[in-house]
Amino acid sequence: MDNCTCKRVNNCRTLLSIAMHRIKVALLFLIIGLYCTGTAQELPEGNRLLAQMIQTQTTEPVTAIKLGFQILDIPVDEVHDTVRAYAVNLIGGILDRQGLQAQSLRFYLQALEMLTAAGVRERAGYLLIDIGNTYYHTKAYGLAAEKYQAAREVFTSRGDLGGIYTSVNNLGLIQREQNRFETAKSLFFEGLSIARRLPDIPFLRAHSYGYLGDLYKKMGFQDSAIVYYDSAMTIKITQKGNNLIGLNQLKVAEILLDRGDLNGAEKHLKLAEADFLADFNIYNILKVYQQLSGLYQQLLDEAKAVSYLKSALLIAERGDIVAEQITILSKLVEIYRKNGNVNLVNENLQKVSELQERLYREDVDAVINKLDVQHLIDEYFQELKVKEMEVDRANLERNGLFVFSGLSLLVIWLFWKKYRLKKQYFEQLMATKEEQHNRELEINRLKEEMSQRELMMMATNLQTQNDLLNDLKKQLLDSKKAEGSVNPGTVRKVVSSIDEILDKDASWKQFEEQFVKIHPGFFKKLIDNCPSISATELKLCAYHKMNLETKEIASITSLSVRSIQTFRYRLRKKLQIPAESTFQAFINSL
Repeated sequence: MDNCTCKRVNNCRTLLSIAMHRIKVALLFLIIGLYCTGTAQELPEGNRLLAQMIQTQTTEPVTAIKLGFQILDIPVDEVHDTVRAYAVNLIGGILDRQGLQAQSLRFYLQALEMLTAAGVRERAGYLLIDIGNTYYHTKAYGLAAEKYQAAREVFTSRGDLGGIYTSVNNLGLIQREQNRFETAKSLFFEGLSIARRLPDIPFLRAHSYGYLGDLYKKMGFQDSAIVYYDSAMTIKITQKGNNLIGLNQLKVAEILLDRGDLNGAEKHLKLAEADFLADFNIYNILKVYQQLSGLYQQLLDEAKAVSYLKSALLIAERGDIVAEQITILSKLVEIYRKNGNVNLVNENLQKVSELQERLYREDVDAVINKLDVQHLIDEYFQELKVKEMEVDRANLERNGLFVFSGLSLLVIWLFWKKYRLKKQYFEQLMATKEEQHNRELEINRLKEEMSQRELMMMATNLQTQNDLLNDLKKQLLDSKKAEGSVNPGTVRKVVSSIDEILDKDASWKQFEEQFVKIHPGFFKKLIDNCPSISATELKLCAYHKMNLETKEIASITSLSVRSIQTFRYRLRKKLQIPAESTFQAFINSL
């Protein structure tokens, strides 16, 4: 999930809930209905592989794609045309979810041709919607509109009101994105008219009112937008998983927040919270809790603001949503920082640091997975090309045998052609190996960058901790000077405690462990060069190895710039650095 919403959920996808259900039903009937005799083990191989592909397409995309390729490798006379078409369609959907739109379009269009050739174009309406959505996401609105219109014609020929509703609203979304508001309004009202003809599916009417509310909001007519949002909320919806009531309450609250009507916004946010809790949707609950926290901060009710953030954090932790945890913890840090609560600031900054590293690793894993999928697709098309070349070669050889006795020159040409084909094959094979090598290099680069980021984050946390403690120390000393009533003994005790924290080297130990992983042997070289070098001087050398500026080093170590310069001057003598070499150049050479 994109990290608070499904990675690619938008208004187009919301309308496809009915479509996806019907496609799954069609696939089920295709697998079982066409071969209703026999057990699952006795199903033809193509149908069995398609069933496995459907089960693994979300959790194991690479496995699902491989299953699809196995279906396409089955001889044409041993697998049903429609099974092959659905396998190609599913591959397109997997690539679409991986963000490989260009490749997904290639498979979607191929599936459309296969369904048409198999005489089942009437089943292609929702596939046309999928193709249109892919164009929509890449902002190719003209091509998207063309596919939505084609889908509308297919649905109209079948009398499929749900499909027509989806096509019309998607066309309206395109017009809205292009600021053609009157055309968009006309299409959304047409969608509403269709929804009224489907009373058994009330959430379609709620969707239509929501689209009209969004349109008027974009046009700047906020009062009209609220009217349509209210209309959506009056519809009784029994289906679970939509949260349309809560979503419209949230939209109204956002408008009221923009107007400064905090009490009205609070009321609608509370109603949204009730709907999201009743029909549990973790992402919507996280959103509304953060909205409520921000609202209570404006109302200067810090206790409630913190309480909602903590509730949101607990939900995000249970749902293992890393990006949301980082956002919520960052908001808590800001509140604690304003209060001067140093311990909680440090504690939450440490959590943020750990989560950021985890998120970065997850992003790296996602990139690697995407590269694996891309590599798999490239291999598939390369194998197709090689097979075509082998077929061409086989045909040439066969034809050559027919005229071998009288056409010796043709035989010579065939050998030359065979040599050329083999050469091309090996060239493509080497190109694939080189691409795989480059991918491995990229993965190693990402891992090295992740380690360097972690080291820099630790140094930043050290700096933040020391800055906060020094600032608190300064405030106490200033307070002592300004107010004679302050107990000097108490001030000395607090300042002494802060100095003890600043002197502790626990944070340095963690930093040192990570530093040694990235720069192994650095400290040993320094000690071998100068056995009398002190721990403080080793720290100074480590910060220089990270290419930190003098001011940054002074901030982290709580020393003055002048002190750092003095340490560096003494180190030059200890390490016997030649006059013609700079201290930084010497450190970088180790």
